[in-house]
Amino acid sequence: MQDHAVTQNLDFEYETCVNQYGLYCVPNVMRKREVCRIVLKGEVNEPRTLNFIRHYGKKGDVVSGGAFIGDFLPAIATALESDQILYSFEPNPMSFAAAQETIRLSQLKNVRLAPVAVGQEQGTVVLEVTSKEGRALGGISKVVERQLDERAVEVSMTTLDELVDPERYISLIHLDIEGFEWHAILGARETIARCKPIIILEGGIPEKRQRYIEGFRSEFPDLDYRLVGNMDRNAFFRADCDA
Repeated sequence: MQDHAVTQNLDFEYETCVNQYGLYCVPNVMRKREVCRIVLKGEVNEPRTLNFIRHYGKKGDVVSGGAFIGDFLPAIATALESDQILYSFEPNPMSFAAAQETIRLSQLKNVRLAPVAVGQEQGTVVLEVTSKEGRALGGISKVVERQLDERAVEVSMTTLDELVDPERYISLIHLDIEGFEWHAILGARETIARCKPIIILEGGIPEKRQRYIEGFRSEFPDLDYRLVGNMDRNAFFRADCDA
């Protein structure tokens, strides 16, 4: 199903489109990105992972980021109860604005979206948002170590422990943040120790999944996190601390 139209209500031209879970804002300069092409066709990005989150996230609040244009937000938010919270974040300014518009279009009331990067500590980082060829990077924007220039912006960084309410139970953490996933996990030590959530990390290659396995063994030995499977280029981990 395809239903979209060009609009200019924000500071950039974008299209609105729809799939089975909600309505979305797709900036025109990002329309050729894989996720945007999928959503513009009325289809769902990573449908099996979303179905998993919709099922297993119902026991508590959920963290899912980076948000990009908010392509995951309607599917997850509408599966949660009204008193559950979906925490998300997106440091790329244009992507954040698009995700905000997706939330508005889909009338999502239980999403808390923050315009920040998430890492091991609080501070600021440099985020590359434009390619060498001048194309908007969108969902593949990444933290870089080089100096700020016309291709990058300085953004605030926080930790997941600061992002979520420490008095609420987090049932699931999903992270796809262009190689910065483990930094974010190290910034969620208190939340992970307290809630023992299911953790989903971008892990399309075996070497990356093995690094995660070794990281969990080293940093969270008492929780006995184990790789339980792979799906949609994601690695799924579950704590077996009570086994």
